[in-house]
Amino acid sequence: MSTLGWIILAIIVVVVVVALVLIARSLRGRKLHQRASQASELRQAAHHKAPDIAESRQQLGEAETQAAAARMQAEKAEREAHAARDALAHDEAHQENLLREADRVDPAVDHRADDYRPTAPSTGGAHAAPVENGETVENGENGENGESVARRGPDEYGGSGQPIGENTTATAAEPGTESGGTHVSRT
Repeated sequence: MSTLGWIILAIIVVVVVVALVLIARSLRGRKLHQRASQASELRQAAHHKAPDIAESRQQLGEAETQAAAARMQAEKAEREAHAARDALAHDEAHQENLLREADRVDPAVDHRADDYRPTAPSTGGAHAAPVENGETVENGENGENGESVARRGPDEYGGSGQPIGENTTATAAEPGTESGGTHVSRT
């Protein structure tokens, strides 16, 4: 190839390279313009969400205030429940002390027995103490000589319902005790 051919080829290559650079710049400019337009649209959408965000913030503040009030109310209720538990424990202990004192004074109760449990408080004259089989032993029934006797339920000792003994006291056994039925103290 002659020198003139080389020069023409070089000019063509330079023109092609310049054209490619210009095309690339034009495409890049279009892409930048599209991205700028897209960014502007996103900013406008974000700007339109501002009232929603303000409303959400207000709802969050209200919810946090309600939650704090509910926590305070729950803490107050827990304190009240704790005080009620303490009062109940105190009342039960006081009642048990009174029952133990009554049993200690009552000559019909053996308060020194290993399986002793304080008698249940009565609600009037005669009272019924529950026994394991679901029947009751009535305290305060009159025996042969007019004294108070306790009677066995119909399932005990052949269902005769006979008196347990004179001057006896019957109390329900605590769950898990060996007797499982009625505790009887004879004097």
